[in-house]
Amino acid sequence: MSKIRLGLGFVIMLLGVTIIVRSALVVAEKGLALSALWQPILLGSLMIAYGINRWRSWRVKP
Repeated sequence: MSKIRLGLGFVIMLLGVTIIVRSALVVAEKGLALSALWQPILLGSLMIAYGINRWRSWRVKP
């Protein structure tokens, strides 16, 4: 069960990275201003931080 939880924490981190990368690609493709990236970067960073938090807390054995 622990390996599944660690995997889920890693998936949450990857989701945050995916949000940031995908948003940057869309901004570059559509020629939008860089100011359009502040919200996806904030959301992606929060997802990465949440994934790290979950991964660290699940890695610690009670």
